Amino acid sequence: MRLEDVDLRRLLPQFMRDDPTSIALCEALTPLLRDLAAKAPRALLLPRLDELPEDILDILAAELLIYWYTPDAPAEVKRALIRTAYDVHAHMGTPHAVESVLRSIFTNGKVEEWWQYGGEPYHFRTTAIIQAEEAQSLPALRPTIETVKNARSWLDTLDVLVLLAGGVKLYAELRAAVMRPIYRCGVHFCGTVPERISL
Repeated sequence: MRLEDVDLRRLLPQFMRDDPTSIALCEALTPLLRDLAAKAPRALLLPRLDELPEDILDILAAELLIYWYTPDAPAEVKRALIRTAYDVHAHMGTPHAVESVLRSIFTNGKVEEWWQYGGEPYHFRTTAIIQAEEAQSLPALRPTIETVKNARSWLDTLDVLVLLAGGVKLYAELRAAVMRPIYRCGVHFCGTVPERISL
């Protein structure tokens, strides 16, 4: 018997099937259980992520504490950021977290650490090959990376190769002259410990 087709009278033991109180309870509860079974799939948000409207995505991102979420991003980017949220939270402050977020925004992105390209210690750079339509997400990329990276690490460059129509390629290197950590109220960065002051 499935919950959508439940009939509580059929589940009663033999000695209770003639009891008027038990029959009345079953008659009252059966429609409620069927209604609950019909509404239950709506409670599953993550499996139905592709069906959810954008306003629900914004609420879900706030509920999951996705600090790197940008409400102005396209709907597909929002969905990708929500899908990877648990993985990024688990690896916050690592190159894996930065790469996961980068790949959520641009499907093709990678992180290179300082020893892979001959940079200074604790520095890294990111590279991404993107389509022209994805270029609108570029302004939000640096603050997003600053949120998920380790607090001691420094972003050297954002190397972006934009594939334009007709096979034309546009290369851009967004270099950081001076990088300062971005601190927001209520947001804790990996590698930092919130201090509690008691009076």
